[in-house]
Amino acid sequence: MKINKIKLFSRLKKAFAVVRLPKANKTAQNVNFEKPFRSSLHETFLDDMYAQVQDAGRINISQLASRYGLSISMLEEFAKVLDKEKLVELYYPIIGTPVVRKLNYIAELNAKRLGNSNNRNKGEGSIISEANKKQKIINLALFGILTFALVMIGYLVYLNRFAAQ
Repeated sequence: MKINKIKLFSRLKKAFAVVRLPKANKTAQNVNFEKPFRSSLHETFLDDMYAQVQDAGRINISQLASRYGLSISMLEEFAKVLDKEKLVELYYPIIGTPVVRKLNYIAELNAKRLGNSNNRNKGEGSIISEANKKQKIINLALFGILTFALVMIGYLVYLNRFAAQ
């Protein structure tokens, strides 16, 4: 897979040869860009953008625009190229600018959250967890009984209407 990425980036380098990367913005306020600009390690702009997304997990396009000094629309086009090749995911939130995420970012977040919640439930927290589980089961059973009762009452009212006619 690595060979395919290298071939892709070398082809894209020829297509986007006009784009020149600016020097690193040392006043960037985003913690995702604490690392220095790595143009010596990567051949193209897309390589560096891909590496930034892999390091941070997700980056807002406007943050990339301020970092590289390019327009949001141009960066969105670059992100679409990476998204089309299934290297990253271009996500459009309801409000705000698009976000470039690494693949399976949401699954990794959920796995981290589950891992953290499992760590919290060890030891003394397991008593609380067991009590919560029992309470949820009781609540679910009560909800089912009440729902069944309401449906039966509705059915009896429906039958009485037709019996009265």
